[in-house]
Amino acid sequence: MRFVLRLAAVVTIITLNLSLAKAIEVTGTTEQYLPLVQRLVSEKIQPVVDSLPEKQQFILNQVQVNIVDNMHPSAMAFALESTPPKVLLNVRFLQGLSAYSEAYQLALHLKQPQFVEQYLQYYFSQTIAEHHAISVLRPYQWANLKELDKQTLQQHQAVLEGVLLDVLLHEFGHHAEKAFYSRRANQYIVDQNERLADQWSEKIKTQYFADINPLGRLISIAYIFEKERWSMLAQDHSAARMLPSVSGDLPEICKGHDSEMAIQFCDRLDKDIQRYMSVDIQQAYADRILQGEEYARFPLAQILMAKNNFVDACNYFNESLIYGQVARAAIYVGWCYQKGYLEPLPPDAQVLAMASRRGGTGYGYSDKRIRISLF
Repeated sequence: MRFVLRLAAVVTIITLNLSLAKAIEVTGTTEQYLPLVQRLVSEKIQPVVDSLPEKQQFILNQVQVNIVDNMHPSAMAFALESTPPKVLLNVRFLQGLSAYSEAYQLALHLKQPQFVEQYLQYYFSQTIAEHHAISVLRPYQWANLKELDKQTLQQHQAVLEGVLLDVLLHEFGHHAEKAFYSRRANQYIVDQNERLADQWSEKIKTQYFADINPLGRLISIAYIFEKERWSMLAQDHSAARMLPSVSGDLPEICKGHDSEMAIQFCDRLDKDIQRYMSVDIQQAYADRILQGEEYARFPLAQILMAKNNFVDACNYFNESLIYGQVARAAIYVGWCYQKGYLEPLPPDAQVLAMASRRGGTGYGYSDKRIRISLF
């Protein structure tokens, strides 16, 4: 009996040592973002794991990080309690975070605060639901720039790395704290386990990553906000609503920041959520039109369309196409002409080809890229 116990103890020690010596594995069904995530894990997370108590090392060194392209479009990232344990990253989520990060840096560079919203509204119109664009223009291309200047590119890369590191540490926190729950779990259980993962992540960031870009978690929340703003304006119900659950953490997250960049970002994001995800949204866009922003006519038209105010909606769609150069408005303008809400009917028969959304996207109507001439 003693021999059996000793043998079991030896096997346990050997298994533990093998697990401690094992490095975190990063794989992907797509090459996109794989080198970046591999570098963040090997250069940032692995050294931290190697310094943790042996019990946590044993758990975290077994984790496999998988970048996958076959998750539900609304899925982002989650920790999977499996054998081996996994962290799954939706490549669409990574693409969206990268798009937001670059658009944010360009907004600062161009001194156009509304650029982020304008680009993300285009981005989601091309990547969500029934819309399947052949290619989506990057923010700098959409802004008609030849390339990103070196400083803006470096800032974008720094922000993106900070965002992805924040996402990874949160998911590793679920494994470190065994903070898992089922899809059917009540909100109390969900909040409790998410809080445990957050606390572990924040502890690691405070102890090891004092110089991490402060916008990490804030970018993720802002991305979710823009996605849900697009869904609300476009009357798209394909994506799950997550903003109420994640925005509840915003005051606590913002309270912990002391950098001017993060404070300004927090202030603007909080005000945007309060105004644009409420009954004030129509007035918000009307105010922006009065301030001279031509693009704001397009979302105002979407709001009026949802209220069945077709005459005013069609006029705003038409003005956003003419003055704001919002090419997506052409799809709605075609429908408006066909239904008689705009007149006289232009002689160009192509306008009728824009009557349906699916047909419109088939012709390639996306901002800054119009493949057939209008009117």
